[in-house]
Amino acid sequence: MKVFHHTCFAMGTRFNLVIPNMEKERGEDLANKATRILNEQEAIMSSYREDSEVFKINRYARQQKVKLSGELFEILKTCDQYYKKTRGAFDPALLGVTSIIKSTSNSQQSHTDLQSIASGWKHVLLDTNSATIKFTGGKTGLDLGGFGKGWAMEKIITYLMAEDIESAFISFGESTVSVIGEHPLGGPWQTTVPDIHNYNSPLDLDLVNESFSISGLKIKTGENENRKSPHIFNSGEVSIVKEDIRILVKSKSALEAEVLSTALLAGNFEKKNQILNTFDEISVFECGLKGWHKK
Repeated sequence: MKVFHHTCFAMGTRFNLVIPNMEKERGEDLANKATRILNEQEAIMSSYREDSEVFKINRYARQQKVKLSGELFEILKTCDQYYKKTRGAFDPALLGVTSIIKSTSNSQQSHTDLQSIASGWKHVLLDTNSATIKFTGGKTGLDLGGFGKGWAMEKIITYLMAEDIESAFISFGESTVSVIGEHPLGGPWQTTVPDIHNYNSPLDLDLVNESFSISGLKIKTGENENRKSPHIFNSGEVSIVKEDIRILVKSKSALEAEVLSTALLAGNFEKKNQILNTFDEISVFECGLKGWHKK
């Protein structure tokens, strides 16, 4: 069986595309288009590229209303819907807060300090009539890190299916995985996700036209050790998420899996239960000291 494999670096991580029964020439054409899609999305949503639309909004939206492109307007309307449906557990406007967290040691961040800098989506004025955005909080800034990969993945899946691709495996940084159709040998694509501490059993998942996304503490590699780095902020509790767990969400939608894995990690007990009750077609798994278990 001929298998086409493409890999590239996009949106700050590694992207992999595997298409079975695919000739190299056509596979390269599809991969080049997929790479262009990723680059286009990064040019819109990156918080760090000075030429991106989001970067420019973060620079000017505290002083004035900023006109949005058609695509970013749709992106932010979708963010607003998820913010409301998760009761703020998913908050795409915490760039100012997370930037301060990253530049300060955890021990220096008291609850009072965090209250003084907490400024997220509630300080975003999204005008649907004029398609403009304005920030009302001094530390507010768009950070679509828990959204962008899922949005881009949906676009690539839509493109590949429009090109009559019936079977494909897509991995985005290994934290977001999507499949199109069944495995080329029949039946579901079988995936295995390791235990967070590597001494419990892994999680086995079967996927057919489905996606999963994983959220957890980032691992920072140092000279002598690897350490877990808190980077997710719970705006409801006004606290940094420090619990060393992983949340995996399996869904028909890559975007929904991406958003909800972040929201379930960031939300308090009440918000987590509300998310589980609202999104009843997802499967949620949590991994801690005792390994993986279904929520």
